[in-house]
Parts: sequence; C-alpha cells; structure tokens
Amino acid sequence: MSGSDDSEIAGMETAEAERDVADHVLAEERLSAVEAFIREYGVQALDTALLAGALFRHLREESRWALETAVSAAATRGVDGYLVVRLPKMPNDLTEVSYLTGGAQLNLGFP
Repeated sequence: MSGSDDSEIAGMETAEAERDVADHVLAEERLSAVEAFIREYGVQALDTALLAGALFRHLREESRWALETAVSAAATRGVDGYLVVRLPKMPNDLTEVSYLTGGAQLNLGFP
C-alpha cells in the first residue's frame, strides 16, 4: 500500500473511534430516558423501537413529519383505526403515512 492509502485508512479509523466515543457519551446522557422508557413500556417495546428506528432514520423531513402526525393521531383516546405506513421503493421517494378509521384493506404486491 502507498503512504496515501495508509494515511487515508488511519484517518478513517480515527474518525470511527471519535464517533464511538461521541456515541458512548450520548448514550450515558440518555441512560435515564432509556430507563424511564423501559419502566413505562417494557423491554420488548424498547427492542421494537430500536428496530423501527433503523427503518425511519433516513426518511425525508416530510415523511418523518407525516409519520409523527399519524402516530399522534393513532394515540388519541377515543379514536379507533389503523396506522398505515407505505415505505417507498426508492430512498428519495416519500413515505406515505395515513391514519384510517374503520376498516382497512391491505394489499400486498410481490414482484
């Protein structure tokens, strides 16, 4: 390997180590919030939230807003219905989120 390749690899390793340290500090700061979440909803809900977080991390701002609005509507007492999330095939497409009252129809199209 050339010296520039070694330097680039060393820079990438340093950046990764710095991200790991920052993530660890952030995790320590959020520990009380995580403990409160587990007390309120349980460990299974935390596992589900962590898995779902990876799905929604890269959503566009419009899609994230739609999701938050639909989840808020779904949490309203006295309203019964279904939260429907349609994930796009392409990363730049919008995620469709809606809240339906009454019956819902689910169509699965497999290529």
